[in-house]
Amino acid sequence: MSDPEKRRNYDQYGSESSFGQNASAEGFGQGESIFKDIFDTFFGRGTEYSRQESSFGSRTKVQAGSDVLISLSLTFRESVLGVRKKISIDLEKVCKVCKQTGAATPSDVINCSACRGRGVVNTIQRTILGAIRNQVTCSQCQGSGQKIRKKCEYCGGKKFTKQKEIVELSIPRGIQPDKRLRYQGVGNDGWYGGEKGDIYVNIKVKDNPYFQRKGNDIHVNLPISFLDAILGGNLKVITLEGIEEIKITPGTQNGDQLILRGRGCYLGINSNARGDFFI
Repeated sequence: MSDPEKRRNYDQYGSESSFGQNASAEGFGQGESIFKDIFDTFFGRGTEYSRQESSFGSRTKVQAGSDVLISLSLTFRESVLGVRKKISIDLEKVCKVCKQTGAATPSDVINCSACRGRGVVNTIQRTILGAIRNQVTCSQCQGSGQKIRKKCEYCGGKKFTKQKEIVELSIPRGIQPDKRLRYQGVGNDGWYGGEKGDIYVNIKVKDNPYFQRKGNDIHVNLPISFLDAILGGNLKVITLEGIEEIKITPGTQNGDQLILRGRGCYLGINSNARGDFFI
């Protein structure tokens, strides 16, 4: 260790000899890609030879908020024609007291003594290729590089608080049962100014005793009197758009069908094409 050059090489590479004149603190100079592939294969990423962002930058890294998954029940009519729904949902909001420090006061945030505020600690691994210095996340501060002496009383040190919000969701027409919709940027708050997460909605369609869906067609049963079947006449039937008047021809038999073309379910989200309506 008395030789300055050997000591510098040991500190930098974990060995007293360098790997080449062009070697740098971030790799092996011109031959870096070859050796990096070897080290990544045997030891995984995160060795001293792989490029990393600074630990200090990662501890306050801007990140999008987490996503939220909810289920929403629709009536049969709502699932076909679309609807706007206002729902109450618990969302994670940035703590307005500590502003995501998690501490009661700024002076309650101190550097971690185990990693000295770096968020990582160095370990030496002996291998057939020599000594490899790895950087691992500090177990004492979980990589933040900081510890909190006194937590924020408002959020309990979690940096977020749960708040109920009313969110209006636009359900497009033609949604299929058991499908999932994504609403971007309306979920939980992000980290340190990051974008909000998304809301994912699992759609459930309630059973309807009157409307029966078969593919993209709708089937309904319409009871009529014996005289209407023999003499015919005008009767009213409930459709998705409301009550309509239909004409029963004389001599109609039990099980006969009337078809309203293009009055069934939409073939897909925001599609103009529709199935038929069987009576």
